[in-house]
Amino acid sequence: MKNNHQLWKKGAVLALFPLIFSACKEVEVEAGEAESNIYVNLQHSGTTENLRSVHFFDASNGLTVGTTGGMYRTANGGQSWTKSFPIPMDTAKSMIDTTIVYNRIYFQNSQNGWILGTYNARTATSTTVAARKTALLKTQNGGVSWVNKNFDSTVKTFTAIRFFDENIGYVIGNAGLIYKTNDGGNTWTQQISGVSSNLRDITIISSNTAMIVGPNGVLLKTQNGGETWEKLTTPGSRAFYKIKFINSLYGYIVGGGEGNTPNADKAFVYKIDIHGNFTDLTNKYYSVFYLYGVHSSTDGNELWTAGHLGQIFRSKDGGKTWSDELSKSQRSEILYDISFPTERIGYFVGDGGVVLKVDLDRE
Repeated sequence: MKNNHQLWKKGAVLALFPLIFSACKEVEVEAGEAESNIYVNLQHSGTTENLRSVHFFDASNGLTVGTTGGMYRTANGGQSWTKSFPIPMDTAKSMIDTTIVYNRIYFQNSQNGWILGTYNARTATSTTVAARKTALLKTQNGGVSWVNKNFDSTVKTFTAIRFFDENIGYVIGNAGLIYKTNDGGNTWTQQISGVSSNLRDITIISSNTAMIVGPNGVLLKTQNGGETWEKLTTPGSRAFYKIKFINSLYGYIVGGGEGNTPNADKAFVYKIDIHGNFTDLTNKYYSVFYLYGVHSSTDGNELWTAGHLGQIFRSKDGGKTWSDELSKSQRSEILYDISFPTERIGYFVGDGGVVLKVDLDRE
């Protein structure tokens, strides 16, 4: 018989993705006043769309995307937002309830960026919702306009994209998909991952070295630019959702769930080095089952992570101890992504249009 926390886990499954071309119709989103008495503040995005990914260029200017085809831009640190549509909805008469689900927004620099997503729809004769088109959108003007760079007519669910420089990059997805580009995303070559898992995140460590994570303890590493991928040994069969290396030596992995012993399914934070050695930084069993986002300062001392039930955790000592910031955020929605454009300012996004801002100068 499933217990309550297992039922919670089912409700925390990540949404997926696709896209196509761009016709930007902008709509001003009404914003409310953010609270100012604490350093974790709700920013009143003006939407109830579930927000899956966020990128801030600096403390004031940022973008976030969600599950119904909207892209939201702020130029004043989240006090107000402008909504646009990077690609149009599909108007095929045979389809109804068409939506565009955005999974990830990522910028290589201030001008070049990408959105991953999928068209989801059901036909007039079926109640089953399914992804039926994939899109891989690129901007070269900071997100003002987007061009479809999708390279395959079949439906693929892409989950993460990263670039080492302007030319070399990877995109990963469900069913063990890995593709690499050497020309800035104009052409892509499929690589053999050796797994069939739904890959979740990738970090690029050097021009030839990268790591990929996924569910069931999947951790892949390449040291030859993706010509081969090695599956590394991990602690148990946990679900890995985000990986971020902060230098060439070490980084952090967060996730949760899939444990088969008491408390083994709870959220976790691991430190991982370049050789695949793990250090467990989870010094208590959190009341959540997944952590989806992670941020580290450049020196590795200041860490932030967030996830299920609106939980936010902070460490000031490289993960040795953690404080629970939920009492400051006062939220219960799932938080999916984190962007810290400076060491003092950070943003969290999640379900129900939630945007939280961390301003450590108010601490």
